[in-house]
Amino acid sequence: DWALHTAEAVSARELAVPLLLAGLGSGLFIAPNSQFIVATASPAETGAASAVTATMQRLGTAIGLATVATVFYSVLAANQPLDQHAYTVSAATAIGVCALLAGISFLLVFALPRRIPSPEQSG
Repeated sequence: DWALHTAEAVSARELAVPLLLAGLGSGLFIAPNSQFIVATASPAETGAASAVTATMQRLGTAIGLATVATVFYSVLAANQPLDQHAYTVSAATAIGVCALLAGISFLLVFALPRRIPSPEQSG
């Protein structure tokens, strides 16, 4: 409900800090995550691990964007007339879906194995 009380216009300066924080958060997560994944691969599989990581990041971005856009435009179509309130409700719903999916992803991390089995253990 907090999103329904927004100002009519948001300046670039008001958006700068949240966008900067989002960019920093992404940068602080993606680089170490990629390094961790590649570091767990054997030297012979490092290239493949890096490629799979990059591919999954791009695939996740595409699926995530498609999901959020579908939610946004579905909610927007259901809220007529198309005024500021309809766009605000649609944006708030889409952001809520993003937060929910991010929370689920965070919890799924704990389902990952604690140790990666060596080739001798898995074969």
